[in-house]
Formats: sequence, C-alpha cells, structure tokens
Amino acid sequence: MIAEKGRLVGLVCISIDVENRNAWFWYWMNDTTRGQGVMSRAAASVANVALADWGLERLELGYRVNNPASGAVAKAAGIIKEGTERAKFLL
Repeated sequence: MIAEKGRLVGLVCISIDVENRNAWFWYWMNDTTRGQGVMSRAAASVANVALADWGLERLELGYRVNNPASGAVAKAAGIIKEGTERAKFLL
C-alpha cells in the first residue's frame, strides 16, 4: 500500500500452497497509518481476489494473542476466527 508522496505504509501478502489451493495470509502496517481502517480494507480486498479470482479454497492467518490490533484488523476484514493455537513457540 502506498500513501501520499509514495511512502510505503503497509503490506498485505499471501504465501500460496498451489498443490492444496490454500495460502498463509499476513499483513504489516506502519504506526503512522494505523487506526484509519486502511489495513482492514486492503486485507479484505486481497482476500477476496485470492479466493474469487485465483482459485484458492482457504486462507490462513495467525496473530499473537498479545496483538489485539492485528485481531481487530482480521475481524474488520471479515476473517472468521477458528481457534487459538497454544504453545507453538518456545519463546
């Protein structure tokens, strides 16, 4: 995503598993642009294209439970929470 003056403010990316027609979905946002709904709109747009136009069957998104802002983006983008994965990392 590019904001005014050509400055990068965020990314929405997917890493595709072609064989299984699914993808890992992730995003990043610059602090200066947070809270304006930009990321949730961008995430929803990318998800819609991936599912409708690229033939993907599933997108997966994970975020840390101590990052409620990322969870809010996911919810606003229409991503359905399936559960909480526990004890995945040693840290």
